Amino acid sequence: MTDLKGSARSTLQEIICNLKITELVKLVGAVASPFIILHTIEKFIGFSCDKFSLILASIIGIELILLILILAVHEIWSSRKQKYANITKHLHHCLHISRDIVSYLHEIDTSRMDENDKKRVFKEVIKELVSMLDSLSTIYSLLTGTRCRASIKSIYSDGDCLYVRSLARDKMSYTEHYNSDKKRYEDKKDNIKDNEDFDILFSNEIPGKNYFFCNNLPERRNYKSSSYSIFGKPENEIDLREKIFCHGWTLPYRSTIVWPIQQKENGELHFQEQRCIGFLAVDSESRRVFRERWDVWIGAGIADTIFHPINLLFSIAD
Repeated sequence: MTDLKGSARSTLQEIICNLKITELVKLVGAVASPFIILHTIEKFIGFSCDKFSLILASIIGIELILLILILAVHEIWSSRKQKYANITKHLHHCLHISRDIVSYLHEIDTSRMDENDKKRVFKEVIKELVSMLDSLSTIYSLLTGTRCRASIKSIYSDGDCLYVRSLARDKMSYTEHYNSDKKRYEDKKDNIKDNEDFDILFSNEIPGKNYFFCNNLPERRNYKSSSYSIFGKPENEIDLREKIFCHGWTLPYRSTIVWPIQQKENGELHFQEQRCIGFLAVDSESRRVFRERWDVWIGAGIADTIFHPINLLFSIAD
């Protein structure tokens, strides 16, 4: 068995080594080919010494510029891939907590619970969700190189109006905003219709769109948010200085991704579809930090994962 493992490891190393040699040969070939072509043309046409030196210097200069650009692009891409490799432990922690919450809530005997028991269960689950959001904010902070916040907003009704409240935040944000979140909930500050991202996702205004993505909110001066009532509303006009330095922007975040927490129907499996019960949101204080092609699917997976834990919590604690 040991010999088999050693042989497999040796074969793998050999394959990797061959791949690197192949890439090196391609690079050398790409660099050398213009010189070979130039030398062949010079044999037939015959350039003057000065002209030959000028062409040769130009080729070397162009190849150096192209090589620097290729190396820079490769470094950027490999750096981003390395960051994705570094988030796996935090992603597992999010999924681990989601599973444990469901297991915990399923074993609760609700027939023996009074109001104090329900409050205790609610606080325990929220504590676990804060830990999950702490890992999620770390994931996006690692990917973007900026401080990212993560939060869960739940939907509740009052009369004919629907509102959102901050159910949980990452640990730092939870501490910072606990009192203001409580007051906003008591004062009913956050109507869904006053928040563009929540309204679009809840009303399914764009069919098939299962996330809200904006990498530069300061340029989107028609962006609707109930948070303006806390931080102040920016001016409608935006000049070049504001575009560059974000002067006049009042919200503490400039980029955001929001996902609905919901149970959509499945074409193969038959079960009852349930409407959106809340939102998962990640934001950053910086602009243009998220990559829509990849970053949205991490949060989308977490939003799907926490549907059942939150739905179960509401059915027990409400």
